[in-house]
Amino acid sequence: MKNTFILTFLIIGFCSFVSASPQIRGIIVEKGTGNPIESADVILLKKGETTATASTLSESNGSFQLSGVVNGEYSLIVRLIGYDVYTQGSINLRSTETVLDLGIIELQPLEIGLSEVVIESDKR
Repeated sequence: MKNTFILTFLIIGFCSFVSASPQIRGIIVEKGTGNPIESADVILLKKGETTATASTLSESNGSFQLSGVVNGEYSLIVRLIGYDVYTQGSINLRSTETVLDLGIIELQPLEIGLSEVVIESDKR
């Protein structure tokens, strides 16, 4: 009985610890059209570090979620081939916040112009 009580107490304590870690979420769309962007890299970097603390890909509806992040100061990078890189410099997570909703993040499509290619040939 005593072991069961201790085990139950530890499980409840662990669940409350896991659920207390902040979560970051948002939606990535294309600027101008508002269409959701799928498979964009979402990278969270702790202030002063160059390796990712957490990362994920956006879903088909453009939404993303980073879970299990500890409190601290971070920056967020969103990137996808064909779009400008989006950077949000200062994100502060506190123990009082369980969910930080960044809202809608708009990625600007790159303006890549192709010049005309002319192929000429002479018949021998």
